Amino acid sequence: MSKTKFPWISTILFLIVLASTFFLFFFLSEPESRNKLFAFNLIYICFLEFLFFGFFTFTQILSLSGLKIRAASYPVWGTVLFTYVFAGLLIVLLYNFALDHLVTKKIYASVLLVLTVIMIIIAGFVLKVDRLQAESEDKLKEARIALTIPVEEFKILEKKFIRIVNEKSISIKTESNHRSIIEKLVNRLESIPPNMLDRNPVFISKMNQWLLELGQMISAIEVSENTEEEIKKLSAFITDCCDYTDSQKNLFRK
Repeated sequence: MSKTKFPWISTILFLIVLASTFFLFFFLSEPESRNKLFAFNLIYICFLEFLFFGFFTFTQILSLSGLKIRAASYPVWGTVLFTYVFAGLLIVLLYNFALDHLVTKKIYASVLLVLTVIMIIIAGFVLKVDRLQAESEDKLKEARIALTIPVEEFKILEKKFIRIVNEKSISIKTESNHRSIIEKLVNRLESIPPNMLDRNPVFISKMNQWLLELGQMISAIEVSENTEEEIKKLSAFITDCCDYTDSQKNLFRK
């Protein structure tokens, strides 16, 4: 949403409802009945209207602020806020039209105060959970990026290996219709859960070490006359890397 876009519709509706509320309160009441309870009810109803129409502006402000609020949390905020608004309105109507002779003003005000405190606590809890979830998603995104970069480098080395094999007309038997023996490792790495890196932060360093060794082996195949021996070394290396990756994934699942 553009920063210059003002919520005109919500603002105009709020002003219309606010003006109507003032009109009805003063039109339907006698001057002698406009006491402290009258002022309290008027202010509280206006406050509820402000919350109701201000929610849409509030979500816009949050989206433009530096706070990382997930879009999925807005319906939760709306549910909490609208539940409070309708509950508060219901309590006001019940007290003033049915229970004012049975319940004291102090209890009436205390119930609304407790309702407001509960709403604030729930809203704070929702915000806290949302921030924690947002931080978790950020960490997961960073882990996914950290994992993707070396995997792409493995794919580049695989293409180089395939090119060398084709140029030298080397026939290599692969498993499960893989393009090359390196693809087996690439598939293993792509299946790693990104949050596994939290349990094993050195795994990226391990992958970088593999990249260095794999690059050296491919270069050796490119210049070697005895390519069969070099390919056996590479195949054994890939198998060791796959076994290590599988072992780490199994440990992560425990």
